Amino acid sequence: MDWLKNQDQTKWDFGKNRICVDNGEWLDFQDESESNKSGCRRIYAEMDVVLPPREEASVPVRIVRSSLKDKPFVGVTKNRKIPNLSHVYSGRSVIPARLDDIKIRVVNTDNQIQLIPKGTNLGRVEEAEVLEPSPAKPDPASVCETPVKNEDLIQSLITNLPSELIEEQRGAVRQLLQENEAIFSKSEYDIGRTHLVEYRIDTGDHRTIRQSLRRHPFKHLDFIDTEVAKMQEHGIVEPASSKERWINSVMYRLPKD
Repeated sequence: MDWLKNQDQTKWDFGKNRICVDNGEWLDFQDESESNKSGCRRIYAEMDVVLPPREEASVPVRIVRSSLKDKPFVGVTKNRKIPNLSHVYSGRSVIPARLDDIKIRVVNTDNQIQLIPKGTNLGRVEEAEVLEPSPAKPDPASVCETPVKNEDLIQSLITNLPSELIEEQRGAVRQLLQENEAIFSKSEYDIGRTHLVEYRIDTGDHRTIRQSLRRHPFKHLDFIDTEVAKMQEHGIVEPASSKERWINSVMYRLPKD
């Protein structure tokens, strides 16, 4: 106020909630009601809470609304020092979209018991943006390179059977494939995965072996990168950078002409 009194050209406009200083620019006031409308509400302790020394506790709080028509929202509180208490701080908390049964975390870093009286101002809760969870991604091990219908796959296997098989034998083969279709691979990268056992290679106390990177012909580099990317996409391999990992260099075999 002393600074404002020293300004010769200060103008007050309480009707429009604004003030003009000597540079001619009008500045709007922000009152508590405007703060509430913009998604910011004060929170107060709902009851007396005793804080043990050097411990944290959940403090029941109430949220002040400017109007009974204001709806609850998901919000977040900032960590701050609790006024009039020594070494007592509120933690950053997510507030659910309801008006009762709300608590925030408070820590007493002092060596003495302290009391948070009912009605203590514990800060403000600001409206938070709620993000919807991303759609669940399918298990890479269960994703085929190109989706193949089971019936189409079975029909292709039946077609490639030896020609000397009679219809009864072909029907038996079809029934066998249909009953056990889950154990047949549907593509090059459909190698399956079991949850019943985890395979481990016991290397004892042998030192870790890390093969150095081998030089490959330039014309084969694109092929190697593409195949490694496909195996990583389907969960067959994964990146590794730890010095404790056993690492072998990439090996490939070209088909015969």
